[in-house]
Amino acid sequence: TWCKILFKYIFQLKKYDVICINDIRTCILLLPLIIIYQRKMIWYIRIREEQKKIVYILSHFFSTVIFISSDLQESTHLSKRTKTEKLLTGFPNHDLKLKESILNEVKFVTVGSINARKNQIEVLNVFKRLDKKINSKCTLDIIGSYEPEDYDYYKTLEKKISDDCLLKDKVQIKG
Repeated sequence: TWCKILFKYIFQLKKYDVICINDIRTCILLLPLIIIYQRKMIWYIRIREEQKKIVYILSHFFSTVIFISSDLQESTHLSKRTKTEKLLTGFPNHDLKLKESILNEVKFVTVGSINARKNQIEVLNVFKRLDKKINSKCTLDIIGSYEPEDYDYYKTLEKKISDDCLLKDKVQIKG
């Protein structure tokens, strides 16, 4: 099946000017194609990768590596010939100077895959603690979907929300 994947994409990738990959597993799976099309390849690193040697080796096959933060960039060792960029995805919190008196409702949102690795159940626990400390109406939207293998985790999350009077009225799963 690995060969089928490679043959499926080898000619399709030719028509694109830039190809962006954001997952180390995809890099490994598509390594032959990355080598063929390395001038078009950009690696978007969004999490700290634990496999430092693999990251270093793979970096040789990308024209550019983009990081979402400078601390992530500083802790990752790449090939010296690989161009690096930073894409800052946040915004400075000094822009958020809101008077407490105008905060009638505080909405928290989490976006991403629903699974144990992302730990939305812990997010619920933190939300409950915050809700008790904030003098405003708080709500939490969990936006995301789950893979079939994460269905049990999703059902546990759903049950935790429905069984808790506070969470039932304040938390919604959308996805």
